[in-house]
Amino acid sequence: MVIFCNMQIKKFVLIKIFVILILTISPSLISASGGEFTLYPSGTKAYDRGEGFTVDILIDSAGESLIKARSVITFDAELVKVTEAKRNNSLFLTWPVDESTIDNVNGVVMLTGFTQSGTGQPYLTEGDDDVFARLTFEILKEGELLLDWEFSGIDESFNSVMMTDGSPPLNILTVKPDSAIYTLLIGEAVVDTAPDTGIEFEFSEILVGSFLVVIGMYLMIAKPTPTKKRGTVVIYEE
Repeated sequence: MVIFCNMQIKKFVLIKIFVILILTISPSLISASGGEFTLYPSGTKAYDRGEGFTVDILIDSAGESLIKARSVITFDAELVKVTEAKRNNSLFLTWPVDESTIDNVNGVVMLTGFTQSGTGQPYLTEGDDDVFARLTFEILKEGELLLDWEFSGIDESFNSVMMTDGSPPLNILTVKPDSAIYTLLIGEAVVDTAPDTGIEFEFSEILVGSFLVVIGMYLMIAKPTPTKKRGTVVIYEE
């Protein structure tokens, strides 16, 4: 009986030592965080005098290289409608049409960036979060607007994911991103909600439009591999 108790104690001690070693030597196994999508601003009063208000989708790959990222956001189509969805075209090589949509009837906006493994540079967040996309909403009536995420943890249609470059690819978006609530007001002063970490639009619409047309034509002909992670924005076309 004494021998059995001593064996149990030794077994318990060995297990405890093993756990301590795991926590000490490989803390990343316990504390590693997955990728993150963030809405910016995360909730505020939203004013509209005919110009709409903007919300940025920020992305953080948490040190992982991504070949695909898909954001799927739902909204109340009776309160607002999406008038523009601008994407940061420098993050991924392509933005598949069949995985991108603006549905102002059912209240869904989906944007997907994709870089085929071996054909381009996977996306990796370097430093601050990057702007994945910028949404512009028109307020239809006042109220409390909830922007929420479609998320299941699995890479399936109309669900937010971040897929790593590997075999097989792994979804590192393991937790549903935080939703955000906005108080919609009509007829008040327009408030600039563009984030400091975002992509600033300071040129006239004509100049920017002309520039994007030229860049778009160049990309269609040359299809170059992106060399930087910030700055290029292509307006999503319905």
